[in-house]
Amino acid sequence: MKTGKDRHMKLLYLLALLALLLSGNVYGQFSLYDPDIQSFTAKGDSFYVETEIISMTKHRKIKPGDTRIYSWVLGGQIQSNQGGYTGRLLHGDYTSINNDRTMREQGTYWYGLKDGFWKYWHSNGRMKRSMTWHRGILQGDFADFDENGNVTRYGRYKNNRLQGRVYYYTASMPVKVEYYEKGVMKRYLDLTKVDHNAHPVISFLKKLFKKKASVENKNDSKDIRRK
Repeated sequence: MKTGKDRHMKLLYLLALLALLLSGNVYGQFSLYDPDIQSFTAKGDSFYVETEIISMTKHRKIKPGDTRIYSWVLGGQIQSNQGGYTGRLLHGDYTSINNDRTMREQGTYWYGLKDGFWKYWHSNGRMKRSMTWHRGILQGDFADFDENGNVTRYGRYKNNRLQGRVYYYTASMPVKVEYYEKGVMKRYLDLTKVDHNAHPVISFLKKLFKKKASVENKNDSKDIRRK
C-alpha cells in the first residue's frame, strides 16, 4: 500500500521529468507534430544552434553513402563525418545564430544530409553565400557575396561539381566568365578586355542589367506616388 510520502515522491519525480523535457538544454524536446522528431539546441563559444534530430528507431534504417557528409548529435554536440555517422541524425530545420543575435547559417537537413536552399551570412549580417543541396550533394545555383552584400560570384553545381558558366563580379558588374565541364574549367573570358558592344555575352548582360535597373526605378516611382 502506497503511503502519502510515496505519492509525494512520485509527484516530485514527474515534475522533475516534465521540467527536463521542457528545458531542451539536456537533449531537446519532442515535437508536438511528429513524435519521431526532437528539437535540439547546442551552444558554442560565439554562437548557438537550433535544429531538429531524428529518433533512434528511424535513423537505424539509413545506410550512409560513401561521399556524403552526415551530421548528427552525440554527447550534446553536433558532429560531422563523410560516409558514416553515429548518434542521432539532424533532420529538419537548422539555424545557427551568433551571440549578438545575427544569423550565421540556415537551411534544412534530411536524415543528416543538407537538403534544399541554404543561406550563410557575414558577421555584419550581410549575405555571404547561398547554395542549393539535394540530400548531401551540391545541385543547383550558388552565389557568393562580399561583406557589403554585393554578389562576387554566381554559377551552378551538378553532382557536387561546377557545371557551365561561372560569373565573377566587381561592384556587382560581371568581369569574368569561366566555363566548366564536370568540375574542370575548360576556358574563361575576361569581360574587361572585350568589345562590350560586339560580344554576345556582354551584350546580353548589359541588356539584363539595364532591364533590372529599369524595373527597380519603376518600382521606386510607384512607391513614391503611393506615399
